[in-house]
Amino acid sequence: MIGQTVSVSPFVSGAITAVAAVVMLALGADMLKLLPKRLKKMMPTMPAFISRRVMRADSSMHPAAPLLLGAGTFFLPCGFTQALQLYALSAGSFGAGALIMGAFALGTVPALVALGWFADSWKGKSGRFFFRLAGAALVVLGVINFGNGYNLMGLPVLSYNAAPGSEAASFASDDGQTQTVSMTIGPNGYSPDSFTLRANEPTRWLIDATNASGCQMAIVSRSLGLNQALNAGENVIEFTAPAAPGTYQFSCPMGMYRGQIIVRS
Repeated sequence: MIGQTVSVSPFVSGAITAVAAVVMLALGADMLKLLPKRLKKMMPTMPAFISRRVMRADSSMHPAAPLLLGAGTFFLPCGFTQALQLYALSAGSFGAGALIMGAFALGTVPALVALGWFADSWKGKSGRFFFRLAGAALVVLGVINFGNGYNLMGLPVLSYNAAPGSEAASFASDDGQTQTVSMTIGPNGYSPDSFTLRANEPTRWLIDATNASGCQMAIVSRSLGLNQALNAGENVIEFTAPAAPGTYQFSCPMGMYRGQIIVRS
């Protein structure tokens, strides 16, 4: 319902994702016993009175206990959950948001059940190995999510490695007034994912989103001022290429699929 009246900018979305990623990194480092004590004291913790109530609820046999505990996980600093919350917010619909989060919850059930079983069954050295493995995975996910957030915020490019075999593409056609580029979105992302444009010239960006899904159904770029929802099929985005030469990033709203536009004078 908030999404119907409030538009979350790519910068805000990226900032939230980056903050969540930092928390994930800290949690992973703590599980690996690598987090310094000073930093550990600075980590946000659940107030003691809430923790005690949660622990009591954990052993409760009340039928509503699993529902309440599950709903509580909505507020945990999880990068994936944060990303889906933002995606649900961007839907601008109470029903669509509920379906998005419901599908996400059902989809994560098998993995969470497996993790719970391992955590409860593995003791001693096996248990320590499991938690260290989980901590390492959390650190990797934190790094990936921070990169996604950084990209969404439209900050200066640190580095960019195009997909294997992809090359910077010149505009497909130019009628002397407008330059045109084409891109296809599929399961592996954008193809091509890098374009070369002339500065300060009207541009038509043809996007084939026939095989796009999920967060691929939108293109965002803070540096280009784009926040465009896509329809399944052919889409046309018209804009004027930036006057300043440089590299401009674009991505899906979650920052998972990325590309770049190289502007030359």
